[in-house]
Amino acid sequence: MRYATAAYATEGHPPATILSRLNMLLCRTGTVTTATAVIATYRPGTGQLRWARAGHPPLLLADGDRATTCLPNPQGPLLGVFPAASLAQQSHQLLPGHSVLLYTDGLIKRGPLDEGIDLLSDRIAGGQPAAVLGQLDFDAAGDDACTLLAQRIA
Repeated sequence: MRYATAAYATEGHPPATILSRLNMLLCRTGTVTTATAVIATYRPGTGQLRWARAGHPPLLLADGDRATTCLPNPQGPLLGVFPAASLAQQSHQLLPGHSVLLYTDGLIKRGPLDEGIDLLSDRIAGGQPAAVLGQLDFDAAGDDACTLLAQRIA
């Protein structure tokens, strides 16, 4: 999956197309393999963020004072389940001081997903990236936990 993702991205495909191609790849393997993913591109000069999701938790946006899940939330099923799945993408312009958090569900304690996302949102609000990362509970779910926190500074 990693190499296919890199190849599709290198070809210049937008996020939703990359996920669609990954989905078809998994559906054609003849095995029962599924995955979740979020693919995002960012243009530093304009602050333009574009992304698509497939069965993955939503991106979180922090504006310096508070965090929110109010970013558009393109829907997409798990990869490898539905060969003709429709995968949408969204875009948002990050302003200076805005941060965006991409994360795996391992950062969310087991229980209702919305409660876990709200707790994670509270932890990322109003801080510098290094301080925010220090507040995250990477052992929350006893599962894999990975995050990417990016902040636009200019």
